[in-house]
Amino acid sequence: MVREPSLQPVRRTIKMASSSYLAPLRRFCTASRLRSPARRAVHTAMPSLDISPFLSGGSGAEKQRCARELDRACRSTGFFYLDGHGVSEHEVQNLHRLARQFFALPSAAKEAIALRSDEDFARGYQKLGMNVTKNEKDWQEAIDFFAEAPTGSVNLSSMSSLQGIDATELERVQQFVEGRNRWPEEPADFKRVVEAYFAKMATVGSALTRAMATAFGLPENHFDPMMNDSFWGARIIGYPALPVDAPGLSCGEHTDYGCWIILAQDETQGALEAKLPCGRWEAIPPVPGKLVVNLGDMLSVWTRGHWVATEHRVRHTSANFRTSVVYFHEPNFDAVIRPLDLSTVPRPDVQPGSPALARGLAGESCVYGEHLFARVSQNYDFSV
Repeated sequence: MVREPSLQPVRRTIKMASSSYLAPLRRFCTASRLRSPARRAVHTAMPSLDISPFLSGGSGAEKQRCARELDRACRSTGFFYLDGHGVSEHEVQNLHRLARQFFALPSAAKEAIALRSDEDFARGYQKLGMNVTKNEKDWQEAIDFFAEAPTGSVNLSSMSSLQGIDATELERVQQFVEGRNRWPEEPADFKRVVEAYFAKMATVGSALTRAMATAFGLPENHFDPMMNDSFWGARIIGYPALPVDAPGLSCGEHTDYGCWIILAQDETQGALEAKLPCGRWEAIPPVPGKLVVNLGDMLSVWTRGHWVATEHRVRHTSANFRTSVVYFHEPNFDAVIRPLDLSTVPRPDVQPGSPALARGLAGESCVYGEHLFARVSQNYDFSV
C-alpha cells in the first residue's frame, strides 16, 4: 500500500511471549545465515497456514488448530504462506497476465487513469518514481484502489484528529473516503477479473479475522462491528529492474497500515524481503498455489504487541518486469480500534507512524481512518 515518506515505519523489537516460540525462531535465523544466496532464492523457512477451516465450515477442532497455527506464525515472523484460500493458480496467473498487459501500454493510455492531487489523490495510476518511501523514490509503477464509500456513509465526526481542522482539509478527507476507483479501458477484461479477485480476497480476509478472534479466545464474530464495512485497499504493481545507481529501492522498507495484507507474487525470485525479529532480511520467494500474508499496524494495536507488523521491502534486480497484486483487508474507516485486554503481553517498543497509531500503541483507542489518512495523504510526489 501507499506509504508516508516523512514518518519512520514501525520497527519490530518485540520479545517473544514464550520460549516455545523463541526456539524455532533461533533455528530460523541460524538457517538463514547458513544458506548460500542461490539456495535462499528458492527456499524459505517461513511458516505456512491452511485457512480452509474458516472458509469451508471446518470442525471446531480444525478451527482451533488453525487458530493456534496463525498465532504461532504471527508471533514468530509476521509473514506466512497461505493455503486453502480458494484461488486457483490459473486465476493468479491470469491476474499477472493482465497486469503485464496494462503496464506495457503506452504512457498516455496508462495516465488516462492517473491519480490527481486536485481530486481523489489516492486512487489511480502512478508512473515510475511517483511513489516514495522515506523521502526516496520507489522504482515501480502501480494502480491503487480503495473501497468506495457511499456519500455520507462514513462517520468523520468520530475522528478526533478532524476536530477543529479547516474546511479545505476536511473536504480532502471526504474526497478520499468517497472517491471512486479509476479503471483502464485496456485490457478489455481487466476490471471484471480484478474485481472478482478482490471479492475473493475480502472473503479470505474475513476468515483470517475470525481465526484471529478464535486465537484470542473470543467469539468468531468479535471483530465484525469494526470490520463489517472494510475500507479495503489494493495495489497492482509493476517493477522494472532496479538500476544499480538508484538512490532507493523498488519499494522501500515499511510496514503496512491496517490488518491483513494478502499478496499474489509472480514467479520472480528474491525480490520481496521481510525483516526477521533477529534483524536479518529474509527473501520471501513465490510458491505456486500459495499466497503470502503479512500483518498491518492495526494488529499491533489490537493485540497490544502480541503480534507486530513486520517491516518489508522489495529489491527487484532481475532483468524481467515483475508484477505483484496486493490486497489490504482493513477495518472500517471510522472503526474505533481498542486494544484487547492482554495484560500479560508486552507492548511493542516502536516508533509509530502517526499520532493515531501512537495512541493505540500506548493502550488507548484510535480510529483507523486517522492513521490511514495521515500515511496516505503525504505519499506521492506529484511533481514527477
